[in-house]
Amino acid sequence: RGCLVVLLLGLLAILPCQCLEVETIANVEEFESKVVNSDKVYVVVFTAQSEDETKLKGVNKERCREVEGQLSAAAAELQPLGVQVVLADIDDLAPIASEFNVRKRMLPSPHLFGVRARSSEAVPSQLFAAPADLKAKVEGLLAENPKSDQGGFSKITLSLGGGGELWPRQGTER
Repeated sequence: RGCLVVLLLGLLAILPCQCLEVETIANVEEFESKVVNSDKVYVVVFTAQSEDETKLKGVNKERCREVEGQLSAAAAELQPLGVQVVLADIDDLAPIASEFNVRKRMLPSPHLFGVRARSSEAVPSQLFAAPADLKAKVEGLLAENPKSDQGGFSKITLSLGGGGELWPRQGTER
């Protein structure tokens, strides 16, 4: 019996903690600087954190709290991909939520920001209960994204046109 306790304590010592602290985006300016203007890929989870019942009308509070409790494990799973997971309160980021068609009745509403444009991909919130499935989904959505020097994904920069020159430079032949 004593050996079993020692064995269990030894296993606990070598198992890495699979939890990360998840940051909350506090306002529109912070969202713009961290999420939109960054080279990093973000999963932004829109929820309602208010305790005011009038602000929570139509919100599935239990589902929001459930997903919020799963964010640390999801962040740890997505970290090797170079994907940051952050939380955003719909009331604090109302203009952003509206721009990305996030409504209170839809909360929680995770969105993947993988391009340097004002565009996102919705991610099913049910996947946060199974971080490995979430990771597979995010990897699939980022299949076209370049990898950074650290091995994680970077955002795609969208450009207009075909990427080639329209006219040859003087002194060169085509």
